[in-house]
Amino acid sequence: MVVTRFVDREKELKLLRTAWQSRPLLIVVYGRRRIGKTRLILEWCKRSRINYVYYHAIPAKHDVNLMGLARAIETSLKLRNFSKIKYGALDSLLEVLSYRIDDVAIIIDEFTYWARAEPRVVGELQRFVDNILRETKMMIIIIGSLVGVMYRSVIGGGAPLYGRARYRIRLEELEPWFMSSFYPWLSREDWIRLYALLGGVPYYHSLVNGQWDISTIILKLLLEPNAPLRDEVLFILREEFRDPASYYSILKAIADGANTPSKVADYTGIHRQHVSKYLSVLEQLGFVKKEKPLFSKKGVYKVSDKLMNTWFKLVEPIVSSIGFTDTTILLEKVMSRIDQHVAGVFEDEIARKYVSWLA
Repeated sequence: MVVTRFVDREKELKLLRTAWQSRPLLIVVYGRRRIGKTRLILEWCKRSRINYVYYHAIPAKHDVNLMGLARAIETSLKLRNFSKIKYGALDSLLEVLSYRIDDVAIIIDEFTYWARAEPRVVGELQRFVDNILRETKMMIIIIGSLVGVMYRSVIGGGAPLYGRARYRIRLEELEPWFMSSFYPWLSREDWIRLYALLGGVPYYHSLVNGQWDISTIILKLLLEPNAPLRDEVLFILREEFRDPASYYSILKAIADGANTPSKVADYTGIHRQHVSKYLSVLEQLGFVKKEKPLFSKKGVYKVSDKLMNTWFKLVEPIVSSIGFTDTTILLEKVMSRIDQHVAGVFEDEIARKYVSWLA
C-alpha cells in the first residue's frame, strides 16, 4: 500500500479545527480521486485527538454498507453489540448511536459509491441532519471522489443535502512549489517538469520509490506494462461516467487542437448539442477549462487536468504510432518531446501561479 506523504493543506486543517468547535454540523469534502481527501481528514483526526469513526463505503447493497458502518462504530468506539442491531436506514443507525455517544466525528469515505448504488441513503442522511443532528455534538463528514455524483446527489441544487453542509471543501491540487517536498534530490527544472506532467496530486508523487531521475519516474509510473498510472485516465473516466468513450474522445479532440464545440463535434462525430453538454460536465469536474483569447469573443477549451493533458498530448500520440511493446524507444520519444510539452504548461499556468504567489 502506498502511503501518501502529507504536504501543506494548512488552510483546510484550520477550517476543520474551526468546524469541530462549531459542531454539530455536516461537512462535505470532495475532489478528484488521489487528491488527498482521506489523508487530510485522517491527519486532522490524528492531530486533534478526537473520537472518530472512519468507514470506507463500497458500491454494494444498502444493508451491506449499514452493517459495515455499524461494525466500524462498534470497533472504533468500543460499543459492545452495536452491530448486532438490524438497522433499516442510515438515519436510524446514527440516531441509535447518538443515544450512546454523540461527541464524535463520523467519517463516511467514498459516500458517492454508496449513493450511486443506493440513492435512498442521501435522503436518510438528510433526515438525520434535519431532525436529529442539532441535538447532538456530532460532526458528520462525507467524502466523495465521484465529483459528478456529488453535484447531482449531494451538494447541487435540488439534491437532498443541498444547503445542509456548513462547510464544503473541494480539495484541489497542491501548488507547484510543493514539489520540493516530494523530490528534494531533483533540480528545480525537474520539479517544474514533474508538476507539468503529473500535477499536484500527492498520491502520484508518492509512487516514486527511491531517488529516481525524471526519465525513470516517467518509465516506472506511465510507460511500463504494470505502471500504476498507465491506465489512470481511462480508470477515472470509467469511474465518473457511464459513457467514458464519448468523454475520452472529446478530451483527445481538445488535446489535438479541436478546441471549440463545433471543432470537437467535427472531430468526434458527436452531435454539437451533446458536445456542449459534455464540455460543461468536463469543465465542472475540472478536467477542462474554457479561456477567452485576447481580442476574441469566443472561448476555447484546454485540457486542464495535468495527467490527462500529459496522456493525450504527450504519451498517447506516441503510443498510437508505435505501441507499448518497446518501452525503451517509447521512453526516448517521450523524453525528446517533454520540454516542448512542459513549456506549454509552464507558460499557461505555472508561471502565472508563481507571479501570483510572489505578489
